[in-house]
Amino acid sequence: MVIAVLLLFSFNSQVEITELVEMKYVWLLYFPVILFSVSGLLISPESKLERVEQRGFYKVIFQITTRGLNKEAVKRTVESVLYWAPIYLKDFRVWVVSEEGENLCFLKDYEGVEVIYVPGSYRTKNLTKYKSRALNYSMELRKSLRLNNKATWVYFMDEESVVGEDTMLGIIDFIENESKKGKLIGQGLIVYGKVFGWLKGKLYEQSPFTIRDLLKQRRRWFWAAIDLIRTPGVPAYVKAVNAYLLISWLSSLISQGVTYFNLVFPTPIPSPFLILPLSLSLITMLYLYWIGCELNLGGRCLKLKAMNLLFLPIIGVLEGASSWYGLITYINSKRIGFEVINKDYISGKISDNGR
Repeated sequence: MVIAVLLLFSFNSQVEITELVEMKYVWLLYFPVILFSVSGLLISPESKLERVEQRGFYKVIFQITTRGLNKEAVKRTVESVLYWAPIYLKDFRVWVVSEEGENLCFLKDYEGVEVIYVPGSYRTKNLTKYKSRALNYSMELRKSLRLNNKATWVYFMDEESVVGEDTMLGIIDFIENESKKGKLIGQGLIVYGKVFGWLKGKLYEQSPFTIRDLLKQRRRWFWAAIDLIRTPGVPAYVKAVNAYLLISWLSSLISQGVTYFNLVFPTPIPSPFLILPLSLSLITMLYLYWIGCELNLGGRCLKLKAMNLLFLPIIGVLEGASSWYGLITYINSKRIGFEVINKDYISGKISDNGR
C-alpha cells in the first residue's frame, strides 16, 4: 500500500491489461485507515507536559502481565517503573501478574513488587484464556481488595514495556486534569471505553528481533481479531470494524503485488480521481514511518532513517504476508495457543527465552 502510488501517472502505458487496471481499485481499501490517521495527526493535542509531582490523593497500580519467559525484558520493565515512579508519584504499586506454575523468583529482590499468580482452577464467565483470563483475574482481585474505586488507577503494561519520565508526567496529567473532564480511560493512540481521553507521554515497547517473531506476533494479532468477530455478544459495529481492518490488511499484499507487476508491465490507473487518495496515502505513510524513526532514534543517524524508508517495500511485503500467514494458519490457532515471542537481547545476542 505504501508504494502503490509510485505509478500514479502512468497514463501513457504501453501495456493494456484490463483486469490489472481494475485491480488497482484494491488500493482504496486502506484509504479509510489513512483518513483516520490524518485526522489523528491534525486534532491530537501537543504532548507538552509540565514537570510536576503527584498533587492529589490517588493510587496508581502498574500492572505487568507476563508468562515470565522473557526474564530480562520483565526486569527492564520493572526497573523502569521503580526508577521513575518514586520521583513523581506519592502512592503507587507494581503488580506482576502471571500464570500459576510459572517461576518469577527472579523478581524477589525487587522491593515493592507484588507477584500475583492466576490459579490454574480460575475460570471467567466467558471461559476466556491466556492474557485476557489473567487480566480478568486481576480485576476481580482488585475488587476483593477494595481497589476498584475512584482513587485507584491502573496502568496496564506488556512485559517488554518500559516507562520514562514523560510516561509518569502523562499519567499525572491525565488523572489530575483529563479525568476531571469526565475522561476516565485512555492509552495514547489506542483508546478503550465509552469515556476516554488522550493520555500524553509514551510507553516504550520492544519490537520483535527476527522476521520469524514478527510474523508470529502479527499472526497472533490476526487470530485475536478473528476470535473477536466470532465471539457471541460482541456488538455488531465492533465486529464490522474489525472485519474491515482484517480485509484491508489482507488487501495490502495484493495491492503491492499489483504495484510490482506494474513496474514490469505499466498500465494506466482506472480513474484520475484515484490520484488524490492514493497520493495522500503515500505521503501519510511515509510521514508516519519518518515520525516513528524520529521517536526511536531522535536526532541520531540520518542514514538509519533514510534506510528505514528505503526498506519500506520489503517491510510492506512482510506486514502484508503476515496477515495471510494468520489467515492460513487460523485453523491451528487453538492447538498453537498464545505464543510468547522472544523479547530478550543479552550481551549482543538474542536469548532463547520465549521460543
